Parts: sequence; structure tokens; C-alpha cells
Amino acid sequence: MDALDYEYFILNAFKYAFKRDYGIVKNLGRGQDPAGLGEASYVSYEDPDNIEKAKIGICYSIGIYLKELNEIVLSKEDYEEYNYLNSFIKRIISAKNYEEVLKIQKEFVEKVFNKYYNLSDGIITLK
Repeated sequence: MDALDYEYFILNAFKYAFKRDYGIVKNLGRGQDPAGLGEASYVSYEDPDNIEKAKIGICYSIGIYLKELNEIVLSKEDYEEYNYLNSFIKRIISAKNYEEVLKIQKEFVEKVFNKYYNLSDGIITLK
């Protein structure tokens, strides 16, 4: 299931950005994000040549959410939360294998995404 979680994470982030930033509601299928990184095969076969693509996709997707989360936490002067949120990108980049990359992605979803966002019927909204 990790490969599909990866794919949905990428595609949902881009769908959210299209709606938030441009007012465009767009359904994206496998690999239809602008960079073509929302593709489960990048992590399902654990091809060492694809780990960088997986890292880029996850980091870019996290960055989509951090764009507004950083503003929220900085407006509250919560620098500890700001540092925690931004640590995910550094941790993903430093990860040595797929298992570690997907574990960090899962932590982001459980501890950050679920804290700040709702996902219902394929629609993401800020809580």
C-alpha cells in the first residue's frame, strides 16, 4: 500500500495547489501532475534510479502544504512548530532508502497533514 499512498500524496498535493492558487478544480490520474512524479511505480519496484524522483515528488508536495502552514505558524510566532514542519524536507533528502523515505512521508501525513487539513471525498481543506 505504500506505493499507492505515495502516488495519492503527490496527486492530492497538486490538486490542492491548483485549487488553492488558481481556483482550478482538476482531477489528476497517475503521473498527471506537472512533473509526472505521481506514479506508484517510482516506489513500488524500489529501483535505486527512481529514489531521487520519489524524494523530489514528496518534497515538492510537502512544500505545497508548507507554503501556507509556514505563514500560519509564523503568524503565531511558533518557531518550534516551524522548524518541525520544515525538517521533513531535509529528512526526506537525507533518507538512504525507500523504507526511510516512505516512513517520513507517513509521519508527515499523520502528524502534520492530519493536524492541519481535512480530506473528504477527494477534497482537501484547511482546518
